[in-house]
Amino acid sequence: MGKADETLASKAVAKVHTGTHLFLAVFVAHWGAFPLIFGAISEIEMLQGLVHAVKSWIPNGITLMNLMMGCVGASLAAWGDLVGASRAVMMAALLDLFDGLVARALGVASPLGKDLDSLADVVSFGLVPALILYQLAASAPGLAGTEWVVYVHTLAAALRLARFNHDTRQTTHFIGLASPAAALLIVSAVAFLGQHDAFSLQLRSGLTKWLIYGAASGTALLMLVPLPMPSLKVGGKNRVPADLLVLGGSALFGLFGALMLSPEAGLFCVIMSYTLLSALRLFIFPSRAHQQHDNILHIRK
Repeated sequence: MGKADETLASKAVAKVHTGTHLFLAVFVAHWGAFPLIFGAISEIEMLQGLVHAVKSWIPNGITLMNLMMGCVGASLAAWGDLVGASRAVMMAALLDLFDGLVARALGVASPLGKDLDSLADVVSFGLVPALILYQLAASAPGLAGTEWVVYVHTLAAALRLARFNHDTRQTTHFIGLASPAAALLIVSAVAFLGQHDAFSLQLRSGLTKWLIYGAASGTALLMLVPLPMPSLKVGGKNRVPADLLVLGGSALFGLFGALMLSPEAGLFCVIMSYTLLSALRLFIFPSRAHQQHDNILHIRK
């Protein structure tokens, strides 16, 4: 072999070594960086999961505060502070309004939050108003031993909340009076009347148990009756004139009651006018209201 052949062979070997080294360098760089990339992605996913968990517990925390106010209201009712118990229910209703708004705003609405909200509502808006009525009935003369009748309100609230969680028809309208509204109808009247000294005298002499039992039975019936009632969840462009009439009229009556009497009286006027106007809309807007009524009564297969 001549010098020329030896030179060509040396160059070929050098190229092979160079190519091998380049391939190894690329291979090591690629697969060596893979664990780092995979680890970075995992950390990002963990961080996103943590942020979502924290966001989801913000509305759940508000719901638990609602439940806490219900427990406080039950304790106050047991001690005989009916006005304090009524105000605890009002605070629970305010928290119940905000937990749904926060959940939808953060995009973290979940079945857990829905079930937790219903459990809290059974206590705050089902049990506590019944306890308040029980204490009133126990203070009224006659019909001893029948005070348990007031718990028909609690039973109706539990049934309505169970239905609501599995009823897809109640997206734009409520079917029957919502349990917080039914509770506010009771506690607003108690809070307003309880501020007057004549209330305790009237309770001992003129306010009979029949009136108390009628209040409990009335709210129970309103929660279960298949009457379409406007919901605040619907956007403005989806509102129909009947809904605007009910909501606007209720706000005006509530404002009048608050200015003329007290905030508690205004709240009572809001709920009462909301209920009455929801029933009257069947006659004021018959075609639209009957269409919604038929959709609500329709039994899905």
